[in-house]
Amino acid sequence: MKKIFFVLIAVLFSISVWAEDLGELAKKEKARREALAKQGKKGKVLTNKDVKDIKSSLGIESHTPVEEPSAESKEPAAAVEKAVDQSNAQLEELKQQRAELTREVQEVSDSIQQSGARSVNTGEQYREKRLKEEELRKVEDQIEELEKGKKDTEEEPEGEN
Repeated sequence: MKKIFFVLIAVLFSISVWAEDLGELAKKEKARREALAKQGKKGKVLTNKDVKDIKSSLGIESHTPVEEPSAESKEPAAAVEKAVDQSNAQLEELKQQRAELTREVQEVSDSIQQSGARSVNTGEQYREKRLKEEELRKVEDQIEELEKGKKDTEEEPEGEN
């Protein structure tokens, strides 16, 4: 019990010390930014173009060649369109499977109702119905996943890759 108490005290002490350090650091950063603002200096946003211009002044030289965009990256729209077409074809196929499975489940249900409880193979018919319903759920999950992916793709901005 004493060990747990001492460990707990040590943890609480270290958390409080860490929190003080973090608070102090935040205050220093705020003061630094205020001092820069008083001097009229603003932070500058650097782009890749700016970095190329300042490399020599910083004494940094890179021997890594700048890669030119490949033919594949120049035409991402074609690749995206091809993927969308494949996805749409797969979606249509799954919808057809869903319609067929729904029809088969209904046929088995009708067969069970017509034969009644006295039928010898009612158990087999229920088993067949359960298997068809399970397969139908899997197809519906796949359809939902494809439609979600399609929706996410449509919501993504065009300039983003």
